[in-house]
Amino acid sequence: MSARPTIFRVRLGLGLAVAGPALALGGVWPWVVPAFALVVAATLHGLQRRGRALHLPVGAALGLLAAAATLVQVLPIPGLRAVLAPDLHAWVEHARIGLDEPGWPSVSPTPVDTAFELVRLLALTGLASICAQLGWRTTARALVVVGVAVAAIGLVQHGLGTEQIYGLYRAHHLPAGRTNPALLSTFVNPNHQSGLLLVTGFATAASLLADAREGRLESRIVLGMALVLQLAALLLSRSRAALLCGLVVAGLASCIAWWPAAPRSRIHRPRTAALAIIGGLILGALALAAWHELAALTQAETLDPATAARLRVTGSAPALLGLSPLVGLGRGAFGDVFPAFDPAPSHVWFSHLECAPLTMLVEWGWLAGGLLVVLLPAWWLHAMRHAGRHEDARARRVALLGLLALALQSLADFSL
Repeated sequence: MSARPTIFRVRLGLGLAVAGPALALGGVWPWVVPAFALVVAATLHGLQRRGRALHLPVGAALGLLAAAATLVQVLPIPGLRAVLAPDLHAWVEHARIGLDEPGWPSVSPTPVDTAFELVRLLALTGLASICAQLGWRTTARALVVVGVAVAAIGLVQHGLGTEQIYGLYRAHHLPAGRTNPALLSTFVNPNHQSGLLLVTGFATAASLLADAREGRLESRIVLGMALVLQLAALLLSRSRAALLCGLVVAGLASCIAWWPAAPRSRIHRPRTAALAIIGGLILGALALAAWHELAALTQAETLDPATAARLRVTGSAPALLGLSPLVGLGRGAFGDVFPAFDPAPSHVWFSHLECAPLTMLVEWGWLAGGLLVVLLPAWWLHAMRHAGRHEDARARRVALLGLLALALQSLADFSL
């Protein structure tokens, strides 16, 4: 079998793995995860048929660490929870009073949810391994396509005044006085949608920078239009955390993009001035459009109930660390455990925490969760240092800055 059809199928599999969950209501349907895992497994099989040894990237090693910790949480070992998490075990036994069924003897009180997350982690680790076998531009172009698709669907539905995603799913728990989200796209959660647009936007900017260095006018025009489309969708998402983090990281990306690659190289001053003017106009327009949302952060009286609730949940969640400090509650178990310890319980159910590092500590414990909190930023710094040399390194680093913007958003979502 020739290598060309195999590479085509690998790239097709990568595109399906990246775009599929995002277009399937943001991956909230349970069947999306096993379908995603099957696509990743088939793509990895296609890569193995090339006859080359697969390279395991650092990111995949971190995924395997998280998957191993999750496997420990879901294994049916009687007595393991009582030894590793005695306080959590006592709470589970108290909650099971009156039930005849013995239950699944695992650390996690919700083993089905934890097993579901284990499959997701293994699939994401496989996806990271797939990307490591291909050029960075292949992955970046796949992200460009999914970002454009999500933005286009959202803008079309916004223009048509659609109140249901694909005409099938109606969003719930909307703010008072609003009949539909700011931008009704394929994501049920607007914060997740804006997070995707941050990553795809920086990937688009990186591809645009790489093609600009090579003088590809046609692709630069297409990528420029794609970037504008995604920025418009990001603004209409009204995610204050994404807007603020995007603006901050965009400034850093601009410095990396136009800084001389070597001491001898110089940037033509007229071109630099023109780029500075255009960039200033774009940032000014973004700041003006986002000002209404960002200004609310300085006004305590405008704090909406949803933001206040997220602040309360985030502030109360660290107390759960005492239940199982070593191995955590179990990945995906927060939504079922937290209501029993909520200091101000209500009818609203919080399926997850809005702060990613705190989620890692609560659900994986100080051991695996603490390692991930430290090693993930270390991996990002390692990737930035080894991005390459000269012109290509700039584009790759701009793409990696999308992960920084997403990480900052994950820290700010609970309060913004």
